[in-house]
Amino acid sequence: LEIAQHWGCFSCHGPGGSGGYPNPGSFTGFIPGWYGADFADLVRDRDEFDSWLQRGEIPRLTNHPIAPYFLKRQRIRMPEYANLTPADRDALWAYIQWLADSERD
Repeated sequence: LEIAQHWGCFSCHGPGGSGGYPNPGSFTGFIPGWYGADFADLVRDRDEFDSWLQRGEIPRLTNHPIAPYFLKRQRIRMPEYANLTPADRDALWAYIQWLADSERD
């Protein structure tokens, strides 16, 4: 949670990672939160999560025949966070997994 606050993640992904802020031009029209079906559709596993953080993109989407259309025209794009340490990525992933588990309870 502290790492997400430090890097300003909640300014786009909403309080606590709840999402929902508008993102005109994106596929869904909003920035997804870190739990629920929208996040699960966007980020399928830890490798994609790490790619999204480090490069601001997921190869599965950038290589898709339709997804780049939306990725290029969305107003707010995922920035690259190449300076995140592996420990920081681990902590963010653990927080996201905790959110997903809490939602299921």
